[in-house]
Amino acid sequence: MKIRNSIAILAFSAAFLLAACGGGNDQPTPSSSSTPSGTSQTSSILPSNKITVTFNSNGGSPVASQTIDKGGKATKPANPTKEGFTFGAWHIDAALSTEFDFNETLDTDTTLYASWNSAEPTSSDSTPSGEEGVLYFRESTWWNSGTGKTYVSVNGAGLTGENGNFTEIDFDALIPLNYVSTVKESATAYYNYNSVDIENLGEDIETIQFVRCGPHYEEDEPTDVMEYWGAASVVIDWSTKGENNMYDLHDAEKPAAWEEGAAEGASREATGAWGVYDPSEDSSTPSEDSSTEPVSGDYYGPDGSELVSWYIAGEGKLFSGWSLDGGIQLFSNPENPEDKGCVLNVEFAEGDTFKVTDGTTWYGYEKCDPYEGEANAGKTHFTGVSDGYGGSNWQCTIAGFFDIYVNASGVFWVQVHAAE
Repeated sequence: MKIRNSIAILAFSAAFLLAACGGGNDQPTPSSSSTPSGTSQTSSILPSNKITVTFNSNGGSPVASQTIDKGGKATKPANPTKEGFTFGAWHIDAALSTEFDFNETLDTDTTLYASWNSAEPTSSDSTPSGEEGVLYFRESTWWNSGTGKTYVSVNGAGLTGENGNFTEIDFDALIPLNYVSTVKESATAYYNYNSVDIENLGEDIETIQFVRCGPHYEEDEPTDVMEYWGAASVVIDWSTKGENNMYDLHDAEKPAAWEEGAAEGASREATGAWGVYDPSEDSSTPSEDSSTEPVSGDYYGPDGSELVSWYIAGEGKLFSGWSLDGGIQLFSNPENPEDKGCVLNVEFAEGDTFKVTDGTTWYGYEKCDPYEGEANAGKTHFTGVSDGYGGSNWQCTIAGFFDIYVNASGVFWVQVHAAE
């Protein structure tokens, strides 16, 4: 009898312990954790070389957390939404005092917090600026490039591939955008506005995608053949456009594939946002508060010269972008009228890069006069750096003032300017 009672007691104790331990299941299981409003998080056991980045949207739409390698970088997500507010930025602290830099590497689990700006009330009869029935597209400074051109794909037409890694592009199925204006933010930062008539996009629009393209170059000469220039917007749901009339890439991060050491197949897409076109932006001068405004300089042409249709354009002290408006106009050379042009007493700082262009043809460092003597400052004070498209840019290695001559074949002769 005592033995039976002991067995019963032992059985009861075992059952009690199993119930207390979750029925004997010895595998770890995810459990929902209490998270702030606007976050969605599940706790789980991660490998020691992984960390979790959580996004607290502070009352906005939920943003999925990211699991990344320890020492890696978080990917900037699409901006959350919140009724009555416009998204501000992601911050590293709940007090929203320090904006997070997505180029920063992370070593521990991190929570980022969204800041918001109150949306300005609009009157019932207000309409977006710009022409009616027109869709505008604002580039970022990294998107804009010399002879580049933006196209738009409707419902994926003309594009074969994923995440901007297109294996085939049918330009006949794409719609080219029209140039509207250029805005200079500083001596080295500028971007373009482009547009397209919405009726040209056709009917039954479900998605659109902007694609960065340009002419194929052969021996530094642009051809009539268009090709993909390695970047696109994300695929945009047309139904999210609302009353907006512009897709804005101005503040978009460069595609992951553009980062140094990017993995093969990394995304070539950039995430922008819908907005309203503002035609009041001045396209002729940099912003007044810019600390890197172009310097007028004292460059000039030879006696008896006149301005010609060729320019030096690029990035540096005297430039405000890879465009004619952002460059220095050349002068004719009375001693050799067939030359493309020349300019005297141009100041270059170390690291300045440039080409000579008429807006269509671009001449780079491969056109430097081959003479190796000290008189050829093109060899002693400059070097060639890749432009990323099979050609090269000029880059100054020793700062100074220079005279530049470009002959009829586009060959440069550069010499140190002789002080008078």
